[in-house]
Amino acid sequence: SVWIFGVIALSYIPLWIYPMQRRFLETAMYVPLAIAASFGTKEIYRYLKEKNIKFLRLKFIYFFSIFAIPVMVGGNIQTWQLWTSFIKSVDDTRFYLPEENREAMEWLRQNTPDDSIVLASFNNSNVIPYFAERTVYVGHNPMTIRVNEKYSEMENFYSEKYSSSEMFEFLKKENINYVFYSNEEQKLGNLNPKQYSFLKEVYQNKTVKIYKFNE
Repeated sequence: SVWIFGVIALSYIPLWIYPMQRRFLETAMYVPLAIAASFGTKEIYRYLKEKNIKFLRLKFIYFFSIFAIPVMVGGNIQTWQLWTSFIKSVDDTRFYLPEENREAMEWLRQNTPDDSIVLASFNNSNVIPYFAERTVYVGHNPMTIRVNEKYSEMENFYSEKYSSSEMFEFLKKENINYVFYSNEEQKLGNLNPKQYSFLKEVYQNKTVKIYKFNE
């Protein structure tokens, strides 16, 4: 109980470093839940033993030894193999964020209003809330409403499938304030933000530019 309530408290206490609230709430719960599950399993077995329900007790043991444990171990091995191959890809921005991207996100945190909404590629959008403390249009799947639709709209924007007027209306309708443009976004298409009068460049480093949407 102390662990669970402590995690909830940490999730809402302002920190003076990069915000970790979501990670506290999302991952720190696993430990107490695992402990609670082990006690629950023990109590189920004890109950069956007290009631002398030998058949059910044996089924319970067989389930965990023959089915549950191999499935859990196999799933962990498969996940480990999958993510190991990803981590080896040093150009994968999900694991190796370019320094220029981080600097641009720092600029967003220091020079834009707290309620700003940023449009960026899916991978960049997953780390902008952490480094920049700003809302993104489309990001982490479970935390984005209409994620598939928004992902398509984001790709359509960067690949210039929208006309100039459609791009303007899209940014206005979704209340997007800033457009993040790095090598990651360039991979999505041939967008040239400079040619649009409603996008004003407000930041630039070696590989990243940030544009402000002016209605």
